[in-house]
Amino acid sequence: MKKALRSKLTYANVMSTIAVFFLVAGGTALAASALSGKQKKQVGKIATKVFNARISGATVSHAGSADTAAKANEATKANTAAKATEATRADSATKAADAEKLGGRTPAEYQRKLKAGCAPPTSIAGLSNEGDVTCTSPVQAIRMTPAAVEDIAQNLGNQLQFQTVCHDGGSVSVHFQNLSSNPATLNWFYGDNAAAHASGSNIAGGDEQEFSFLGNRIEGQFVYSTPSSVMTINLHAFDGTTFCEVRGTVETANG
Repeated sequence: MKKALRSKLTYANVMSTIAVFFLVAGGTALAASALSGKQKKQVGKIATKVFNARISGATVSHAGSADTAAKANEATKANTAAKATEATRADSATKAADAEKLGGRTPAEYQRKLKAGCAPPTSIAGLSNEGDVTCTSPVQAIRMTPAAVEDIAQNLGNQLQFQTVCHDGGSVSVHFQNLSSNPATLNWFYGDNAAAHASGSNIAGGDEQEFSFLGNRIEGQFVYSTPSSVMTINLHAFDGTTFCEVRGTVETANG
């Protein structure tokens, strides 16, 4: 508003107003101190008309307040913008600080992205917080043909190791070895040349269950159970005197 007033109310405008008065007075030049009260009123009316004609709807008396209002408005805008900026910064800072908390929990409590899968025919048996996997085969084969005085072992997963001993120290046998520190259960149903056998036992951590087939053969099924898995082993074992033949399948169910 102030700028508008300055651009329209110029020295020329004021002088033109006084000139109009001089014409009305008959062209006689008079000093301001020589004006009568009536003449001063006439000059004021003429100046007001000229001012209103050039600056419609504005008055000189309000020019100062208009300028103050403009300044106040600009100040309010600047203050609002500053507050908005500070609020954004504060919000960002709060989020950054909270990002480490992950909703009040430590990063270690959350499951990380899976680093790799298990190639077929294996499947995932375990998953760590870091995204590492333990693989196992739902169905895997047992295929061993050790010569006499030879031992062969195969890890079947879930910390169960299967071992064949062929004429080593006079023993021909298969062993179910619990490699964990926790107990497991082994149940079986198998037959040999003499009879059928059905029973079961607990295998302590670090212990094993042995089955002999010296001069004999075994055909049957063995079920190995832990709190997190069940493994079914279908087994064939044969003593060939100079060698041993062991074949089977292992089916694993985790969970």
